[in-house]
Amino acid sequence: MTDKDPLKRITVDDPAEVSRRNIVTTAVVLVSMILSCYVYFGLSSGSLSEFFSKIDGDIYWMFAFLLPFPFAVLVSYIWPAVKNQKLFSASILLDLAYHIFRFTIGISLLAALMPTAKVLYEQYLSFLTIEISTGVPVWIRMICVLLFADLLGWLHHYIRHRVRVLWYFHMIHHSQREMNYFTDSRVHLFDRVWSTLLVVVPTLMIRIPVPSMLFLLTVMSLQRFFYHSNLKSNFGILRYLLVTPQSHRIHHSTLPEHFNRNFGVNLSIWDHLFGTQYRNYDEYPETGLGEIDYPYERKRGALDIINTFGAQFLYPFGRVYRDLSIFIRKTS
Repeated sequence: MTDKDPLKRITVDDPAEVSRRNIVTTAVVLVSMILSCYVYFGLSSGSLSEFFSKIDGDIYWMFAFLLPFPFAVLVSYIWPAVKNQKLFSASILLDLAYHIFRFTIGISLLAALMPTAKVLYEQYLSFLTIEISTGVPVWIRMICVLLFADLLGWLHHYIRHRVRVLWYFHMIHHSQREMNYFTDSRVHLFDRVWSTLLVVVPTLMIRIPVPSMLFLLTVMSLQRFFYHSNLKSNFGILRYLLVTPQSHRIHHSTLPEHFNRNFGVNLSIWDHLFGTQYRNYDEYPETGLGEIDYPYERKRGALDIINTFGAQFLYPFGRVYRDLSIFIRKTS
């Protein structure tokens, strides 16, 4: 068989081993997420330590997201989707740079935009507010926000793959050839801003308290960190509800049969409902882009990482400019 043979991409593990792997990995993911949430909210309230209560709020969040990292490394080492993937390759170091940027400059920019977003919502979209929701228990409102935000996220994700201009910005995320815990942070700043602001709409519509919103965002983000990991797991029966490392690897696949599949952000129910779910749950393909001229990371040096970061930031603008130039020449 050749490397292109589809049979070589299908896992043929012992069913008992697959079941054990799914149970253990799912348990590890859930426990580490719970621990991370406890630490984040404990530190931010100062209840765990007076020392930590004096640390800047952005550091809490970064620490909370780094806390599950050893768990992700452990289960990925035991059950890797791709064996012998280096822990500190150029690709992973670039993702770490994106992660640091996300929780420093990125989160500060989003925090500055939130008041403006709220004012714009109150001025132009306040008719969407569900006033009766304030009398409903918070946990029910949180579930409603999760469902609605995830539906919007699915739709937005689908559109980003279909609209060329948006795809140019989203390409950064799909350029990763070595999926890992930090890959969720490999996102263009513009792509991050409009996808995050989209989640704010349901929270304003359904009126959940800020602490509840932060908790929900934390849990949703932690799940995304895990399913981007180099982890061989489809979470067993939970795959019909949640996006998993296996299903999202399919979404990042370089194989044509996997294109435009598995758009779910946290929940897989929308893909099942709208017919975009890839239903073979045992495939773990290679990931990345087919773009030859894309500025991929090649070296691990600090300057190389910084230069690649900048080149990837500018890349979509160059593609948009190129398309506009071609369009103008054709119409003039």
